[in-house]
Amino acid sequence: MYGPYDKFCRRFSAALYTRTLSNLEKCDREWLVYSKELDRVFCFYCKAFRKGISKGKLDCEGYADWHHITTRVKEHEISLDHLTNRSKWFDMHKILNLNEIIDKVQYKQFKKERDYWKQFLLRIIVVVKFLAKHNLHFVDPMKSCIKRLKGFWNVDDTSEKGLFDITLEELKSLSLEIDDMCGQCYDNGANMKGKHQGVQKRFLDINPRAFYTPCGCHSLNLTLCDMANKYVKGKNFFGLIQCIYTIFANSTKRWEILKDNVKAWRLNSLCQTRWESHVESVKAIKLQLMDVREALLQVRDKDNDVAVASEATSLAKKELCDFELSVSIVIWYEVLNHVNIVSKKLQSKDMHPDNVITEINKLIGYFKDYRETGKKRFDDSSSSEEVSFTPKENFRVNYFLYIVNQAISSLETRFEQFKEYGKVFGFLFPHNLRGIEDKDLKSYYHCLEKKTQV
Repeated sequence: MYGPYDKFCRRFSAALYTRTLSNLEKCDREWLVYSKELDRVFCFYCKAFRKGISKGKLDCEGYADWHHITTRVKEHEISLDHLTNRSKWFDMHKILNLNEIIDKVQYKQFKKERDYWKQFLLRIIVVVKFLAKHNLHFVDPMKSCIKRLKGFWNVDDTSEKGLFDITLEELKSLSLEIDDMCGQCYDNGANMKGKHQGVQKRFLDINPRAFYTPCGCHSLNLTLCDMANKYVKGKNFFGLIQCIYTIFANSTKRWEILKDNVKAWRLNSLCQTRWESHVESVKAIKLQLMDVREALLQVRDKDNDVAVASEATSLAKKELCDFELSVSIVIWYEVLNHVNIVSKKLQSKDMHPDNVITEINKLIGYFKDYRETGKKRFDDSSSSEEVSFTPKENFRVNYFLYIVNQAISSLETRFEQFKEYGKVFGFLFPHNLRGIEDKDLKSYYHCLEKKTQV
């Protein structure tokens, strides 16, 4: 039995979850959901797909007349609304299982998150059963576990002081001493990394040994943002890529046209905080340029929206036929793909600061090699006469080399902190420690002592 008693001592019964068929077989009512908090019963299908508000039924406010609940449930499960909404749910469930939705990347992430928490809860149950079986005290372990479930805080004040205060308060509630902090890592937001008033500086004022390190992957992401957004042609290029995606994504019919023509790699919406989406979209267009163009031409011929048809025509006939765009696709794909490989390495579980420095130096070297091979050499560099470029040279100097130089500058600036820490702690890693002579080891030790002393 479930639910609290009403004034006649009636309540919701678990027996309602099953019904007996004419052949005496038992059938589960998977659509029936009981809310203990509200003390009401609902139809999952109808509540999810209802079009209006129907008072006193199982789809909106729920039903709590336990004297008539058996009759009401039987009437509901054979009603036209219930059968229609059940059909909608089955169709949607089929689409989800076949992974045919437009936002399948987001749905995949959702399933991954759901499976993670299912496994997490299963482990909690196993721990509780083990402790109970062996007659062990489980209040403290469960209390600690529940605290680690809590990963989001309500933040009304996003200023440096506001974020610092709520973080400090939360650490104290977890009985974590600030003096025991040996490091802190955030994204590159100004209110977090600020040298004078940021959260990291406020913690350093309390504990100078709590070294701040920016998130390596986020720093890489911002490097790509610098490359793309500090140059008009870079903005225009990614704006065009997003425009192509938007045309198809805003209509299921247009998305079907895209699927019929572009089959190997799918376009993705560009996300400023997840640049891997840029790699996939540029790759899809690079390797299927003619297929994307054909899809746009079909949109032009079949879509009733005049504005969309006109935009699709312009993209297919002009932008995608432009030589500069074709070269830009090749350049950005090579750059994005190489940076994405480094980003995945930085996220590996065995990555440590010394490896980060090594990988970033390799990446800087990669761009410097491109700069050397793409650099324009002049016989008389001191000549005061204005230099004229051929269209090819102009593209190389004012587009390609601009991207490369911006990448080098941004990487050196954003990963400067890692290199500084490498000078202090780098000698401690085994592969470095083996080759250090005693006299040098002593100097490294004194440097480390100076940085870590109170």
